[in-house]
Amino acid sequence: MVKTLAPASLRRLAVLVVAAFVLVAAPLVGAPRAHADDAADRVKEVFEDVLDAVEIGDAERAWELASELESLGDDAVDPLMQRLDVSKGRVRLVAAKTLFVLSEEVESDELGERAEEAALRAFRELALDEDGLTDERILAIQLLTSYGTKKDVGKLAKPYEEEREPLVKVAMARALRLRNDHRDAERLLKGYVDSDDREIRRAAALALAEIGNIEAAKAVLNKMKDEPTETGRRAKMFLRMEEFIKTAEKTAGLTEKDPVIKLLQKEKEELERKLAAALKGKGGPAAAGAGNPLLDELVRKIRLYYVDEDKTKKDDLIDAAAKGLVGSLDPFSSYMTEKETDKFRETLGQEYAGIGAVVQVDPRTRYLTIIRPIYSGPAYRAGLRSLDQVVEVEGESTYNKTVEELVGKLKGPKGSPVEIKVYRKGWRRPREFTLKRDEIVLQSVYTDMLPGDIGYLRLSQFGEKATQEVEDALKTLEDEGMRALIFDLRGNPGGLLSAAVEVSDKFLGDDRLIVYSEGRNPQIAPRREFRTHDANTHPPYPMIVLIDGSSASASEIVSGALQDHGRATLVGLQTFGKGSVQQLMPVETTKGRTTLRLTIAYYYLPSGRCIHRALGNGVGGVDPDVVVTLPDEHAWVIEERDRLIASREVDAYIEKHWLGNKELLKELSDFDGFETSKWPEFQEWFEGLGTKLEPEHVREVVRSYARRLAQDDVGREFAQDLQSDVVLQSGVLAALEKLGEEPAEHDRYKILADRLELARADAEKKADADKPAPPIEEGGGEGEKEKAPEGEGEGEGEKKPDGEGDGEGEKKDPVKKKEPFRR
Repeated sequence: MVKTLAPASLRRLAVLVVAAFVLVAAPLVGAPRAHADDAADRVKEVFEDVLDAVEIGDAERAWELASELESLGDDAVDPLMQRLDVSKGRVRLVAAKTLFVLSEEVESDELGERAEEAALRAFRELALDEDGLTDERILAIQLLTSYGTKKDVGKLAKPYEEEREPLVKVAMARALRLRNDHRDAERLLKGYVDSDDREIRRAAALALAEIGNIEAAKAVLNKMKDEPTETGRRAKMFLRMEEFIKTAEKTAGLTEKDPVIKLLQKEKEELERKLAAALKGKGGPAAAGAGNPLLDELVRKIRLYYVDEDKTKKDDLIDAAAKGLVGSLDPFSSYMTEKETDKFRETLGQEYAGIGAVVQVDPRTRYLTIIRPIYSGPAYRAGLRSLDQVVEVEGESTYNKTVEELVGKLKGPKGSPVEIKVYRKGWRRPREFTLKRDEIVLQSVYTDMLPGDIGYLRLSQFGEKATQEVEDALKTLEDEGMRALIFDLRGNPGGLLSAAVEVSDKFLGDDRLIVYSEGRNPQIAPRREFRTHDANTHPPYPMIVLIDGSSASASEIVSGALQDHGRATLVGLQTFGKGSVQQLMPVETTKGRTTLRLTIAYYYLPSGRCIHRALGNGVGGVDPDVVVTLPDEHAWVIEERDRLIASREVDAYIEKHWLGNKELLKELSDFDGFETSKWPEFQEWFEGLGTKLEPEHVREVVRSYARRLAQDDVGREFAQDLQSDVVLQSGVLAALEKLGEEPAEHDRYKILADRLELARADAEKKADADKPAPPIEEGGGEGEKEKAPEGEGEGEGEKKPDGEGDGEGEKKDPVKKKEPFRR
């Protein structure tokens, strides 16, 4: 009786043929096996050779060397397991695969089970290592598919949903469909077949063919089949297989001795040989395409004619071109060379000292900018403040550099000096500072209870503990009788997205959209929504959120979400506009020795507003509902005040009165009612200074110095300075309005409200004084302007309602209300 194969059996044969591709990394016939008296020494010796083979890209040699260990039997298991724990990447794959083979041959069942479990665990960990090379992750998935159980492969299901690297996702989808009948995986592969990315499209087509759906992949396979490459031969084989199967369906099957089956077996053996050779690492995505003619010409001419030969090394020029290419996209995308990548890897998990400042590249000026100094750090102690621009580090300009480059220069051993040059608005020229690096200890939450039971909570960054710290602070304030909350996010550079979502969740109802991210490529950056999930929110007391130009990233997500849902009123200035998602990608062309940090998506608020401010575009960030314009200071005032501080006259005054009047000075440092007469012997001392400053200016300097000593006395930084903080004052007035109370009901608030009103009046007078004189109008004739009613008009000098205006003649109002979005 002649045995025949039905179409279903043929498709199973196709899968067996595909298995050849998975196992090519482990040759069926190994190199001659060698024995050693000491198994541990032999394992160490072989793996030194494996490391060398991997380093030069000879993957086939690495697998051949590993096969020698299989002859050592039980004695090799423990040394191999130790090697498994310290190895990485392809070397760890070699160890895991060898360990799995030994697990089936050792005499001890217990030892075999331990070896098998360790090998499968290594396959899983390598497959799910987001920092690993793509080809190594794919190979780990293939080995797990070949050696693991259905349950082992099933553990890829959840990571598969979150995986962002398309080629790895294709490998996971193939594994899940082959071993777990995961239908959604096949749908994803069908979607990837239409990808604009050639490599993704081809990988998806081959995966579809391997799981038996050649029809869905046929269009792509037809384009690949004539290529003189291994993938071309695979595509041709699958297409021929489909023809054979269709023929079999018509003829009711084929015999096992049919020439078609023999041909398939021959194809399988040929592919085993070819694909094993391909794993040597020759060629690759970069080798497949020709160089760019323009870049090739530039490199050639630079190398021939440039005067300084040391700067004409080809690899350095290519690195520079790559940096320029990626750096032109945005301030947050960057290309890290091999040296920079190695340094980046070395810094992971290590601790370095720094200057104590949160920094970012300002997309508008392209200079490194201090988002917020850390108040216990060297930068703050030296007088650096938020929004100061660091224009030079160690004599090198920071213009158009990446954050990674510059932070690397600012960090260093504790106690080592770093020279920087800083520019601040109002200074005529940048000033030089020499800072000593120090270890930085960060405090993230500061709280206080203001008069009228208005709670104040400042969050400096969204770190791992931010959610719990905010929760503890809220409970403390609520237990103290808080009736309204001022949530200060000024100077907050952001942090963890998860912390931003969890903090927002404390104030919004269940299942509310907080933020979503979305990129141009739906395969690597699909829309991801982050919603509230905890129905137990804090009481709906009035809430004010303070923001400014240093509020970035996570703080923009929180403030924007609370604004969009009408939960809070935002007071201050427009936020920074950092709402982008970056992903670290090992560069395959350089075998992962260099790294691409690429922006792949933007963050969007519930209303659809994009947080990110693109380069050269003022759109972005989060706008406050109440705009508070900070008063400008004349340059001479700033310089004279700095001269006074440098003279140590203020230090001498404070030191003279601190010991005998400590409690008074501590009280005045908190709130002195703007009265110089409350400070001991102030007028006599002021008259002896010989300064051009007004007494009011000097009182501010004295009070700030007293606050420093008062903080030292209590051993902590004060949470807020209501008297000198115009934005906080505006936030308090907004909270009182929500509570239905007048500032006059509270002594301090009445003083502050009156001063804000005076500031508003002064700003209006200045704006009126700065207006250009109206043109002298002559009667009659074409072009004569009709006099507009009061409050209307067009062109320069147009009169607007208070708090509005465009162009010249606009009034500079220190407090301006805007209509918030309501969802």
